[in-house]
Amino acid sequence: MLEREGFVRKTGDAQHGSKYIYEPAQKTIDLLPILLEIALWSAKYDLNTAAPKSVVARIKKDKIGFMKEVAASIKK
Repeated sequence: MLEREGFVRKTGDAQHGSKYIYEPAQKTIDLLPILLEIALWSAKYDLNTAAPKSVVARIKKDKIGFMKEVAASIKK
């Protein structure tokens, strides 16, 4: 469904012919601002949040830079 809706791209694995590699499409990368806001919201209101404090601090300090860093690592 994620592939059909354009969120991921599926390619064959050159090393293992029967496996596939799924990579986020641009549509998914474009969701990063929303996902970061959800992570910040969770860190604020959920005492048991899974968001690491170090990541939350980085997002708060430089949200745009953090987004660019994550997007670049996804596009590799």
